[in-house]
Amino acid sequence: MESTIYLIRHGAVEEPYRNRFIGSTDAPLSADGSEQILKVRDFVRTAAPIPPSAVYCSRLQRSVASALILAEPWGLAPELVGELNEIDFGQWENLTYCEIEERSAGDLERWLKNPFHEHPPGGEMLSEVRKRAVAAFERIRGAHDGGTVIVVAHGGVNRVLLCHIMGIPEAGIFHLDQDYAAVNIIRYFDGFPVLKLLNGVMR
Repeated sequence: MESTIYLIRHGAVEEPYRNRFIGSTDAPLSADGSEQILKVRDFVRTAAPIPPSAVYCSRLQRSVASALILAEPWGLAPELVGELNEIDFGQWENLTYCEIEERSAGDLERWLKNPFHEHPPGGEMLSEVRKRAVAAFERIRGAHDGGTVIVVAHGGVNRVLLCHIMGIPEAGIFHLDQDYAAVNIIRYFDGFPVLKLLNGVMR
C-alpha cells in the first residue's frame, strides 16, 4: 500500500521575529509567509497523487495560519496537534544568536554540540521534542495508510522527524536545512519510507 505525507514548514513570520530563536514564542505568519504557502498549495494541488484527506499542524499561530491556507481547496479543517509545536528555547526565546552568545556562550556551545542531551536554560532537549513529535507523526501516518496527508510544523520539529524517518544519526540534524515554507515529500511503500523531496522551496 502506498501513502504520501507532505511535511511542510510554516511560511515566514513577521519581520521583528526573524533571525531569532522563536520556538514556543507564538509569532504570527507574515504577508510574505502567506504568499509562500499559497505557492506551496498550488504545488500540492498538482503534485499530490491522491487529494489530501487531512491537514495537521501545531498549535502555534504561524503553523495554524499556514495550515488553513493549505487546507482550503479541499474543504478540510486543520487538526491542531500540540506535540508538533516547535522546541521550547526557554530563556533563549526571541533572542538572536549573538545575544545568546553574549549571555550564555558556554550553554550555547554545549547545546550546539549535543542538542539531544543538553537543553537551553529553562527549555527542551531535542530528545524531548523527538519523543513527542515522532509519536504524533506515527499516529498520523497510521491513521492515513494508503492516502495523502499534509503536516505543517516547524524547522526544528521537521528536522527531528526527517532524522527519524530516514534513519539519520542525531549528529546529522543540523546538516538538514528547512527554509520557510519548505516542502518535504515522504512516500511510503508498505510502510517503507522514500524521501522524494527535501526542503523544496516553491518560487
